Amino acid sequence: MLLNRVLRRWLLIWLALCPAGLVWAQQPSSPERLDQLTAQIALYPDALLSQVLMASTYPDDVTAAAKWSREHPDAKGDAAVQQVEGFAWDPSVASLVAYPQVIVTMGEKPDWVRDLGDAFLEQPDDVMESVQRLRAQAQKAGNLQSNEQMQVSVQAAPPPDPQVRVVQQSAPQQIIVIEPAQPQVVYVPSYNPVTVYGPWMYPAYPPIYVPPPPGYWWSVTVGNAIAWGIGSAIGNAMWGGFDWGRRDVNINVNRYNYVNVNRSLDAKTAKNPLVARHPAPRQRALPRRRGHAPAARPQGPVGQARRLPGPRRSHDARQGHRGRPRRIARPRAGRGQGHDEGPAAATAE
Repeated sequence: MLLNRVLRRWLLIWLALCPAGLVWAQQPSSPERLDQLTAQIALYPDALLSQVLMASTYPDDVTAAAKWSREHPDAKGDAAVQQVEGFAWDPSVASLVAYPQVIVTMGEKPDWVRDLGDAFLEQPDDVMESVQRLRAQAQKAGNLQSNEQMQVSVQAAPPPDPQVRVVQQSAPQQIIVIEPAQPQVVYVPSYNPVTVYGPWMYPAYPPIYVPPPPGYWWSVTVGNAIAWGIGSAIGNAMWGGFDWGRRDVNINVNRYNYVNVNRSLDAKTAKNPLVARHPAPRQRALPRRRGHAPAARPQGPVGQARRLPGPRRSHDARQGHRGRPRRIARPRAGRGQGHDEGPAAATAE
């Protein structure tokens, strides 16, 4: 009897002190929850959206970068990225100081950024499908079409990868791509997700809305539709992109290296010198939901690297991962969607 009481007591202590990831795998976020998280950014141009999602996995860096941008309100474009090169921020975060309307707005709601980053680390495929689902809703509501600021195109969705299993019950039947209407200028859309998608689908999961902060040169007033501010030059700071068919994030290595001289990627050897200095994070023994790990896929454009979000991780593992560069250069052949072969011809003012 005494032994049972002792064992029971130690079991209760162990359960109280043990991180949740060691006992139960965290349940994946539902489509409703993912739409709630991505509604704020789903209508961003693809390249910018990809870098926002990558940056959200480093929420502390986002907070620091947003503070820097608020203190340097006139800094923008590649010149701003060069000014923050000495900070130990992830390059995806540093790239966003080129677009202060993005990084400052993200800094207004740190909890949302952290939750978005957790979702992208845990369920990258589902997050990308959430974006496509919301874009279809905005298009249906009449609020997403090509104009002077953006080019919207619709493509047939490729057949699903049989080795990948996702949480969503049904994948989108089409892919909606958003690109800048002008090759050298990008406009950041501002909108209220409560109205831009039409009647919101999930009353129990209202979309998270972070209105543009007032008082900046890029501030805009948001109504029921998309509001457009001042365009920004597309410099080398915009090096991201999507391969929607493979549910991957792409990196234009030439542009990336142009603004990350001290943290460059080598697309020829597929080796990143940062990996050796930053060991992989600890990972719990959690079941994988997908049938693939971040393995190399050689197909694709030369001068680009594909950044593959990793498998599902526990909270502790994600915390250990945050702030650690985790890019692996992957040589590719051909041209990439929305990318050129070298550094951008235009630079920010």
